[in-house]
Amino acid sequence: MNCSKCNVVLADTDCVKCSICSKPFHIACTSISGLTGNNLKTRCTSWLCTVCECARLGVRKSLVMQPVADTDFISKINTILSTVNDIKQSVSKHETSLSSLNKKLDNVSVQLRDLGTRTSVLENKVTQLENQLSSTKSSNYSADETVISEVIDRQARSRNLIVFNAAESDGNTEDDISLIKSVLHYITPNIAPALVSRLGQKSSKPRPLKVTLHEPSDVFIVLKNKHKLRTSSTYSSIRISPDRTIMQRNQLRDIIEKLEERKTAGETNLVMKFVKGVPTISKN
Repeated sequence: MNCSKCNVVLADTDCVKCSICSKPFHIACTSISGLTGNNLKTRCTSWLCTVCECARLGVRKSLVMQPVADTDFISKINTILSTVNDIKQSVSKHETSLSSLNKKLDNVSVQLRDLGTRTSVLENKVTQLENQLSSTKSSNYSADETVISEVIDRQARSRNLIVFNAAESDGNTEDDISLIKSVLHYITPNIAPALVSRLGQKSSKPRPLKVTLHEPSDVFIVLKNKHKLRTSSTYSSIRISPDRTIMQRNQLRDIIEKLEERKTAGETNLVMKFVKGVPTISKN
């Protein structure tokens, strides 16, 4: 006869049977292994195995296992507990990762808002630059137009002279032409006028004469030699100047005003000279 728990052969002196199912067990394989004497004898007469004890207490038989089955059950429980712990650790790692991702997402959101603000600022600056560029282009275009207009105007006036203080008859153009021919002949005999006309409305004073010569070079020669008129008893009051544009006249007026201001401030030996046709102030 073998022990129902450890399956080892039983001795008569080391055997106890379940009071209900009569299955034999080693005393050492039961819960009464620590008893001796009368206590052991009394306990042996009413001892129940685990299965019968559980049945008496109303525990489902399917949950009551033999020692080997108990070991397997505990092993499974330990495996389950280990798996649960692993799951907890995994969940904790995921929670940590999720928290880190949330922080990164918050940082990205802040950066996006900052980029949005910067983009708005840049858009405003680009708009301002575009407006400035458009204004600059418009100004440059206007300046270019002014320069072109000035060049054309100067070219149109390049053969003209303006003669001041020339005596004026009663609207007789032939007299004006004759006078200008005489003046030019006095300055340089080889130059004659192409056209002669009075400027402005007639008044008590002689109106200026616009004299058109044949070539721009003729104008240069006359202006270079006009100082001869100062020694003439007939033409000393006559003054000759180039036919200046509005810009040139304004420029000349500004230089004259600055010259007077500097003289008034105490500067001496100042004169106005023309350098390549441009009026400048210099020391005499």
